[in-house]
Amino acid sequence: MAGNTPFRRYKQFVDLGGVRSPLVVSWPAGISKAGEVRNQFLHAIDITPTLLDAANIETDTTFDGGSAVATFVDAAVKEPRETQFWEMLGHRAIRHGEWKAVTAHLHGQDYEQDDWRLYNTREDFAEAHDLAAAEPEKLRTLQKLWWEQAEQIGAFPLDDRTLVELLTARGPAGLVNRKEIVFRAGQSHVPFASAITGSDRALQFTAHLREFNPGMEGVLISSGNQQGGYVLYVRNDVLIFEHHALGARDVLKSDTALSGGPQAVGLRLTPLDDRAALAELLHGDQVVAAATISGTSSHLSFWGMDIGSDPVSTVSAEYEAPFAFPEAAMDRVVLRFRDTPDLEDLAELIESTE
Repeated sequence: MAGNTPFRRYKQFVDLGGVRSPLVVSWPAGISKAGEVRNQFLHAIDITPTLLDAANIETDTTFDGGSAVATFVDAAVKEPRETQFWEMLGHRAIRHGEWKAVTAHLHGQDYEQDDWRLYNTREDFAEAHDLAAAEPEKLRTLQKLWWEQAEQIGAFPLDDRTLVELLTARGPAGLVNRKEIVFRAGQSHVPFASAITGSDRALQFTAHLREFNPGMEGVLISSGNQQGGYVLYVRNDVLIFEHHALGARDVLKSDTALSGGPQAVGLRLTPLDDRAALAELLHGDQVVAAATISGTSSHLSFWGMDIGSDPVSTVSAEYEAPFAFPEAAMDRVVLRFRDTPDLEDLAELIESTE
């Protein structure tokens, strides 16, 4: 919450700390007053109408949002819309003109018992001064407008399930709930939001190589970036694993060179006490090197995972991006989890990072 100062709360809430973001527009051919600031209220739903208007594209499609192109020219022009509605995890807010009403809902509580706050957004930039007691009629008007907007937008039934309940409801479609995931060489990036890119779970990677010839090198799996992550790669015909978290870097290197031909190589991580883990390098089922990783984490960086390369900000300083393993030589990489996810910890991670 300190990072969102002077606004209240953070993501998952509909207070300013959870919904306010900067918008920077660059359009040299259409904006002559570069470097100026605009204070009109805009929402994500206004982006598409704005882009269509700027491009002079006419459409019969109806949008909830409105165009903000006029604000590019005139700092005093009226906002494209007067009313904006929010709802998330039971938290609710409504903005109408210069007034905004907001409530943070308690899980399982009757919505009629929610404590609403009222702010004048023109006079109170940070929404720090609650005027609910001083302006009860204004608050009632906004509360009524919220229900009207919710009905119009189709927000019912309201869903105040906790993040743990929502994560449980993801079912097999969520990668975090799968026991085994098969990746292919050249496939797309696996985002951090998948919740499978950390190093804190009992897991095993197995890279199935169609062929290995002496001299082949490159990354098999990389997760994270230079600020934190782990990578499994081949160099000088040996398997190497590096793990970097909070400034601590652990390197594990096999003393056994890879033989030529088709084979499977991999990495196994087994959690120990105090966030440490046993890391084992594998040639097939044989352990060829083992060491203790000093501190694992579910949140190594915001980058995510890549298969067959380390494409941008490399986890290791021992090579330059993308240091890709020959795609034709890699058949697949199998990630197998040997435990079940701790949904309480995952919910806390999402609350703090998403």
